Amino acid sequence: MLKAMTTALYILLFIPTWAWRKLLGHGRFERRFHLRASTWDRPVALAEKGLDRSTRSIFLKIWAAIFLASLATFFLLMVLAARVFNDSASPLAANMIVLTQWLPAVLALPLIRRAGASYSARNLLLTSEFVSALIVPAIAFVSGSYYAMIVLLLLKGGLDSLSKMSRAVALKSYFSGQALNQAASYYNTAMLAGAGVGALMGALLLSVLPLEAILGLCTLCHLVAGYLYTRLPATASMAKAAPAAAASQSTTVRDTRLRMSIIYYVSTVALYQGYQNVARSVFPTDQLGMDPSGIALIQTIASFAYIVGAIFAARLDLSGNRYAVAAPVSHVLTLLLMLPLPFITAAVPGLAVYGLFALMFEVAWAVHQRYMIVAAPPEQLSKIVANANALGLGLMIVVALLGSILVEHLNFGAVTVSFIVLALMVPVLINVFLGKKRESSALSEGE
Repeated sequence: MLKAMTTALYILLFIPTWAWRKLLGHGRFERRFHLRASTWDRPVALAEKGLDRSTRSIFLKIWAAIFLASLATFFLLMVLAARVFNDSASPLAANMIVLTQWLPAVLALPLIRRAGASYSARNLLLTSEFVSALIVPAIAFVSGSYYAMIVLLLLKGGLDSLSKMSRAVALKSYFSGQALNQAASYYNTAMLAGAGVGALMGALLLSVLPLEAILGLCTLCHLVAGYLYTRLPATASMAKAAPAAAASQSTTVRDTRLRMSIIYYVSTVALYQGYQNVARSVFPTDQLGMDPSGIALIQTIASFAYIVGAIFAARLDLSGNRYAVAAPVSHVLTLLLMLPLPFITAAVPGLAVYGLFALMFEVAWAVHQRYMIVAAPPEQLSKIVANANALGLGLMIVVALLGSILVEHLNFGAVTVSFIVLALMVPVLINVFLGKKRESSALSEGE
């Protein structure tokens, strides 16, 4: 186990860092580094760093609030799913606990869009956290009733979906220029870190703390997150955003690259995340021949790879025409890392390649999300994010269910090939349909 983890760490962290610095020349001691200007020659202005002291404080508050909210959510879901499985021995019943985090984004889409068009992102964020702090303790009173608990978790899942949409709108309201690029690149690391810590706490404290104490900790996290959101300033752009968003709900997205980022974002969530939901249990047990503890190990490796991938994606420069290149390249690289998975049967190489696949998936997802947030008009951002999340998560659920059924009747290799074929169709369809629109717009401009 230790050998597998150290090998995966070496492959996932040190080799990508070396390749990044070797290929792109970014590093502290690169060639002729001693001839570069330093702070002794000219002071580095805070404006050059993108974030001054006030905006850095705002970002840290948002980051900490997202971290605490994600920690509470995944801590709660891990504990409740384990308790339901122990009581009922039904994987379906336990999986429904996790699905309550995704289903509301699809089922409550009209309500989420209307809320985003009517209220400021700051008010939606703090309301979501404080109402969640009221729902979580109520679970203790209905823990004996499975369906009543599902209803409460669906309500909380709807608030979480509203919060995810509002975070992107808040970034657009508080930051601009290079600061927005940096904030949109790094803010999602809070959710990844919080989810990893929350799941780990659930695994460690499930048999140690009673349910009431766990619910109390989750409630406290939501209260602190809500308090952090109250410390955010109410900007003038937020006051104007709600009426503008309400007026633009019927408008369509005209920017071709923005449309491309939305399509890639949805397909990345639907196909790659859907594939991971199938592979995270089948790949370590059936393909690599590991015991059930391999599922927890591969999930730990994937969580670590997500954080490394998000940080790596934040370092990419998407200015100018670079996103038009980065989008298909990241999509195809993620696809290529799926190819060897059905042919690997040894544990260490299998875990390492799966970790690289998870890392590249996160890079692709973060790149598409970042461009979508930066390029979308402020008055349309809430609608775009809500629609993209709903469509991506809805398709992901369908794809994951179909993949799970196919794995039982076929094999892991056949399912992987089917996902690869579907993923290959995405850039082809984008080039066909959006390429025609580029040509028609160019002709109209020429006339």
